[in-house]
Amino acid sequence: GDDGNDSDPDATGNTSTFTVSPNANLKSDAGLIHMQKVNPQCACENREDEIRDVLSEVSNPWKLSNMNTAQGKAFNWIVNIDPLQLCPKCVIGCQFIQRYTMALFYYSTKGEGWSNCGDQSGDCVHIDGKVPCNSGRSSRWLSGDNECDWCGNTCNDDLCVTKIQIESNNQTGTIPNEISKFTKLEDIRLEKGNIGGTIPTTIGDLVHLEFLDLDFQDLTGALPTGLWGLTNLITIDLNNNMLTGSISPSIGNLLNLRFLQISQNNFIGTIPDNWLNLTRLRRAFFENNSFSGSMPASICGLRPGIAPLLDEELITLRADCNSLFSCLDTFDVQCCTECLG
Repeated sequence: GDDGNDSDPDATGNTSTFTVSPNANLKSDAGLIHMQKVNPQCACENREDEIRDVLSEVSNPWKLSNMNTAQGKAFNWIVNIDPLQLCPKCVIGCQFIQRYTMALFYYSTKGEGWSNCGDQSGDCVHIDGKVPCNSGRSSRWLSGDNECDWCGNTCNDDLCVTKIQIESNNQTGTIPNEISKFTKLEDIRLEKGNIGGTIPTTIGDLVHLEFLDLDFQDLTGALPTGLWGLTNLITIDLNNNMLTGSISPSIGNLLNLRFLQISQNNFIGTIPDNWLNLTRLRRAFFENNSFSGSMPASICGLRPGIAPLLDEELITLRADCNSLFSCLDTFDVQCCTECLG
């Protein structure tokens, strides 16, 4: 259930092939859980140049050299500060680029100002009996521990991150485009902060993504086109932002969608009539936007009593009812469970 997070990949006792870096700092805030997989026979001759070559395929090379950018800070950290002092060609699997991208995510969301579990915020502490950052292990970010153990992160058996959950932690800044390098990511939940900018267009590369929860932030701009190709999505939770634009008819591709919340934004246009195949949708919230027209018949057709043959029915449908938008379908049937004036 925890994607291997409760098992130690090195617990077999076989250390002849993989070990931690000889320079690793094994002192942990929460106890060492995961060990970095590296080849002990491998040597780094020109470590900084090798790291630059690898990361230039991940981030803009100019940004890597500029300490005023999050990329530059993350590059400097993994080269000069990271206790593990990893060499990219010696690390097995996803971990080197993942560790850099985790550091980039930290700097891009102004981790120096996080209220908990950041490098500058002291030791991780438990709040109201809960594990810090809501899921995963509870080591500080940028510590010498494996990044799978940094608070809020969950990884699979290959030590590739599958979930990031950080809520109410004074996050600001932006979400970096390089988030697409978390190629096994299934679940990202960043709630109740002040993250601005747009949702990265590269989010469309996260083909395993099931849960996208970025509510109560300061996100702007239109929803990226790639979002509608993420056919594994179960939850889209983007309420209370400043998102604009319209909803693409391609939302009809999201056949696994069960929860949609886009209320409290600045969306415009009509809601597309392309919901007939979204038979798993259980809750949808559209209110406090500037939609026009009326609720499409294909959504109303998912409601109880209207869709008696469905195994599951749309039990919550909330929208505005005003001079711009009506919850009446084409047959003048009220299909919203709640109409907000």
